[in-house]
Amino acid sequence: MIIKYSEMSGVKLTYLLPIVNQQIKEVVATEGDQIVYSMVLCHSNSRCEELAEFTRDLARFCSDIVDVIVFDQLDF
Repeated sequence: MIIKYSEMSGVKLTYLLPIVNQQIKEVVATEGDQIVYSMVLCHSNSRCEELAEFTRDLARFCSDIVDVIVFDQLDF
């Protein structure tokens, strides 16, 4: 998914929350036997970090099954 918005207020709940929710459902349904991935690309590092922070907070209760990885422009 590629996200490019000038304001992030609605994007977090409109796009990110359903993605994380679906991933958690799939992991629980398969009893952790399946690895589920999602990739969200943003137009700037600051937006990526903002979404990563929101996702970490959102998934704090299930941090053992959700890993948030942030790549910046120096990562290949």
